[in-house]
Amino acid sequence: MVQFITILEPGYIRGQPLAAKGRSGGVFFNNKLLEIPLGAREVEENPPPASPNMERLEDGVYCGYFVPLFGHFIAEFLPRYEQVRMEGGATQPILVHPAPYLVDPKKQLSNSNLIMQFLNELELPFGQLHFCASDIYVEKLYYTTNVIHLFESVDKKIIEISKSLNGRYPVASRDRKIFFSRSRLKEEARKSINAEEVDAFFFAQGFEVLHPQEMPVRDQILSVCSAKCLAGEEGSALHLSIFNPYLETCIILDSGRFTRAGAVPDTQKLLNDKLNCKTVYCLPSWSSGGAMQVGGRFVVDIPALEEILATAQ
Repeated sequence: MVQFITILEPGYIRGQPLAAKGRSGGVFFNNKLLEIPLGAREVEENPPPASPNMERLEDGVYCGYFVPLFGHFIAEFLPRYEQVRMEGGATQPILVHPAPYLVDPKKQLSNSNLIMQFLNELELPFGQLHFCASDIYVEKLYYTTNVIHLFESVDKKIIEISKSLNGRYPVASRDRKIFFSRSRLKEEARKSINAEEVDAFFFAQGFEVLHPQEMPVRDQILSVCSAKCLAGEEGSALHLSIFNPYLETCIILDSGRFTRAGAVPDTQKLLNDKLNCKTVYCLPSWSSGGAMQVGGRFVVDIPALEEILATAQ
């Protein structure tokens, strides 16, 4: 059994004030900085000074950076909380650093149906989440392992986590070919220009064309768990592959964001590589160019996609 959780006695957490512009934050043990949350803009190497006003907890479980966005939630919070479930669960507070725009987490997250569905899937009561907005002294801190470093690396420990997640969603077979479509998204900037044509193409190739934003989270997970081939436009829906360590092929319709010269590593490919899943990119026939940040418009190259499918499956 892989060792994921380290006990720090005591542990210190430097808080990230809610909605603060200049944001620090970190986890400390023996006066050493172990981790800074992704949202931190300033790095402070020393633990917060002890004071009578510092929040004090008898124990707690640190699970990283909490961003109520689908892709970030799957990549950053989910693998760390699954470690807790693999150890039998926890009744202690689940300590997380909050995303910068969380001013009132309870109110804002209660309006996020997708994230609340995910918390229900994890059987994690919202009230158990403890947002580290101020400095905290934790007498006994259970420190989970950060296995996915966005745009940098994925630790091989993700294999055990993925198997654990998959075991919670038994399926009869794993032979489906699924295309996660974006054609029905209201935000034009979040989908390819020829998205409906792409839907028709995949359907003609024997894929099930699914619209994940119209599906309950549980159905999304089960569909991925039963797939041998998963395709979709670059983006967070494909991160659900973390639930299927037996996935054979992942086809990414890329805007050029991750395949142009000098691009940052694609977290999805890093994840696929560790899970021994083949990644195949389909490059666009046209894109809006520039840095190709999220929201760049592009046209999927259908003839190139046809050639890819002939050899990728």
